[in-house]
Amino acid sequence: MTDLTRLLRHHLTVADLLLLLALVAGSLLALPLGGAWFSGATHAEVTIDGRPVYILSFSHDTQVTVQAPLGPVTISVRQGKIRVIESSCPDKFCVASRPVTPLGGVIVCAPNRLTIQVHRRHVGDIDCVTQ
Repeated sequence: MTDLTRLLRHHLTVADLLLLLALVAGSLLALPLGGAWFSGATHAEVTIDGRPVYILSFSHDTQVTVQAPLGPVTISVRQGKIRVIESSCPDKFCVASRPVTPLGGVIVCAPNRLTIQVHRRHVGDIDCVTQ
């Protein structure tokens, strides 16, 4: 008998083992369901002062420059990722931020009051209604 088996036999009851097995089985069964409940986004919204100024599609590589309060901010869409590549703000935290992807994320440039946010939707949401 190994040390681990001996340790488990002396400290765990049958109820503990059943609970542990149920938790592991539940976790494994929930993994495929988590991805099915949410779909990846197709667009991200660029806002300044909370007002939408641009909608970016993840599927089209492009580069846009938006005018923010402190000056221009250049945003790049490449290979399904959106990032700020140049900004007129003093600290450039937005340039160093991780890119947003269809699975989510937010980039904030506080001095320019600019945000880039992915809006994911629940798969169960209604897309359209037809008659």
